[in-house]
Amino acid sequence: MADQPILLDVQNLRKTFRVGRGKTLYAVDDVSFAIRRGETLGLVGESGCGKTTVGRTLVRLYTPDAGKILLDGEDIAGYTARQIRKAHLPRRMQMIFQDPYASLNPYFTVGEIIGEGLELHHIGKNREERMERVYALLDQVGLHREHANRFPHEFSGGQRQRVGIARALAMDPEFIVCDEATSALDVSVQAQVMNMLIDLKKERNLTYLVVAHDLSLVRFISDRVAVMYLGKIVEIGDVRSVYDTPRHPYTIGLLDAVPVADPDYEATHDVRLMQGDIGSPINPGPGCRFASRCPYATEQCRRETPPLASAGGDHSVACFHPVV
Repeated sequence: MADQPILLDVQNLRKTFRVGRGKTLYAVDDVSFAIRRGETLGLVGESGCGKTTVGRTLVRLYTPDAGKILLDGEDIAGYTARQIRKAHLPRRMQMIFQDPYASLNPYFTVGEIIGEGLELHHIGKNREERMERVYALLDQVGLHREHANRFPHEFSGGQRQRVGIARALAMDPEFIVCDEATSALDVSVQAQVMNMLIDLKKERNLTYLVVAHDLSLVRFISDRVAVMYLGKIVEIGDVRSVYDTPRHPYTIGLLDAVPVADPDYEATHDVRLMQGDIGSPINPGPGCRFASRCPYATEQCRRETPPLASAGGDHSVACFHPVV
């Protein structure tokens, strides 16, 4: 992947929300990373750390407060709604949402849900041609053409998620954000959907940002992984280096919290679980966001924010005292 050109270059991205008088929630705070064309980047972290906000901001469902989102070198961060339409961003970037039911219009048939984007963007010469494309997409995600006339409530959770995937693929995008795309599904269905996403990536040369809290899933599907904590990326690198030699105490805590189906390993492994609860992203103070839960924190950690610095190769960590 290292020889592939960068498709998406995110620089110092920030997204905040007003949550009350004088209070600001820092959902994404000075986040930077790049995704190469054809690559899958996994984004992990505890609930509320800002993963979904990153994904929604990248595809411009949210407008960032600061920073750059360079798509093939073009900064789309400040695009207005009119510029988004003019640049055909929905045809280049799509999102698969977490809830496979709430994300589908209950008053539309599956054919209308998948074909809506085709009609809005004038893809296809006429309705018949657009419907043929809808049938082809249904077949590609493992459904049947007769499903086009059914409504979302007539499907199982796995089938609804397949409809969501078909809707995202309808625009023939280059980049797709998969936001907890399998978290609401049974384990067996999760495996089917993940294998389908991998196959579609190869067939269509897609680029993914996979937002998830399932570390095993991320390791299975991703080329690289970024770890977020309270709006900041604390570690990023290729999957093998981050999983096998984690350097940030938070990453270590996340990985140690995952049970391993090996009694001998569990009996001898020194589990380093995190203490305390995740902090608040509302008006955070100075210093490292993880300092209150970190066993290695010093006064410097509580006073200064550690930069994301190289830990060797493609591996970077934001820690003044990375674990060796």
